[in-house]
Amino acid sequence: MKNKTLQIIEYEPIKKEDIKDRYFKELEDFTKNNPQILTYAKKDVLKSQNFVGVIQTKSGFILEILPKISKSKDIIKSKEILLKMLKTLKNSPFKRLQLANLKSQKLPLFEIFIRMFLDELNILVKKGIKSDYILQNKNQNFLKGKLKIKDQISKNFIHKERFFVEFDEYLPDRIENKIIKTTLKKLYFLSKNSKNQQRIREFLFIFDEVNEIKDIKTAFLKIPLNKDMKYYQNILLWAR
Repeated sequence: MKNKTLQIIEYEPIKKEDIKDRYFKELEDFTKNNPQILTYAKKDVLKSQNFVGVIQTKSGFILEILPKISKSKDIIKSKEILLKMLKTLKNSPFKRLQLANLKSQKLPLFEIFIRMFLDELNILVKKGIKSDYILQNKNQNFLKGKLKIKDQISKNFIHKERFFVEFDEYLPDRIENKIIKTTLKKLYFLSKNSKNQQRIREFLFIFDEVNEIKDIKTAFLKIPLNKDMKYYQNILLWAR
């Protein structure tokens, strides 16, 4: 097991002795609320049920559960089968998944998902990031827009050379881009793959003028539903 990631086949046991105590304890906590995914085979041994996918604990430990395809434990083949299964899901971001490009990758499943998100983001960036006129309130050295008299008096009583103004500025700091920026920051913390981390840094530079969001669930409810945002649809599915 490397980089806090463990790969198993469904129904395969997870022994306490095989992973760090705190990771096993987190999996036990997960089991209490999700017995349909993990259960106890016996004391200090957990067993995956009829479930495939990725589980991440609070500390960042990742458990990948891959499909059982035969009696032998073929991790690579099982991973390919899972990706093919995901490609058939409706209303998912996996529809455009290029399986041929992933067969040679010996990455953990979670890192493959991150790479797929970044590939989709690359398509969006090439098409162009949406911007909008956003109301700004700034205290600056030049007069631009509307002078806010009350703030000007209270904040610039001594500094007469400054102007507290309100104006519209054309910026990419809109809700969809904020969701993407927040996702990138989270993935940078979670990813352990150097190539993924490098690409995330490059995208963060592109989204430098975009702010992050704390309430991500509410943010998704604020996305405008119009044809102009159609090409954002897949990357927002990934972000969600």
